[in-house]
Amino acid sequence: MSPTSKSKLSLINISLVFVWLVGTVFAAYYFVSKRMTHFDSNNQLANVEVEQLFKRLNDEGLISSENSKAVIHFTADGCHCNKVPESHKVEIDKLVRSEGFEVSNRKLSDQFTDIVPAAPSVIVVDNGQLVYLGPYSAGYSCSKTNSFVDMAINNHLQGFTSDVVVSDVTGCFCQV
Repeated sequence: MSPTSKSKLSLINISLVFVWLVGTVFAAYYFVSKRMTHFDSNNQLANVEVEQLFKRLNDEGLISSENSKAVIHFTADGCHCNKVPESHKVEIDKLVRSEGFEVSNRKLSDQFTDIVPAAPSVIVVDNGQLVYLGPYSAGYSCSKTNSFVDMAINNHLQGFTSDVVVSDVTGCFCQV
């Protein structure tokens, strides 16, 4: 093989690898971006009234009274994102049960969408006080490392008051 044909072959190989890399990056971006959605795309939590929230939670039987300690996990039927926070939920449940909280799991349906805009998500209340309302975390993996709910619960258990409502995030969520 002549030196010219070797350099042409090398240039073709480099070009093919480059095209393959660019194609892989675009394909990954396409599939990841399809899973990423806004948690509260309609901004319904922007001005949530805590008193109205507690009334709705009580009316729907999600909490027993304003003196209850409750963690309510929401999932949506057919949502591929439900599996993402499963191990995180187990850790949260273990922590809050040791602190006397009741834990329940609910399917997000039309009756709850005025309270919770998407799933998977969680509400934490303690003695008539909203501790947390929103997703477990944000981003593609919604992992424990960027958890909003852990921060709110830990701060609350250390005596800090919190009424954290997280709505302006993007991650793996399903709207009902």
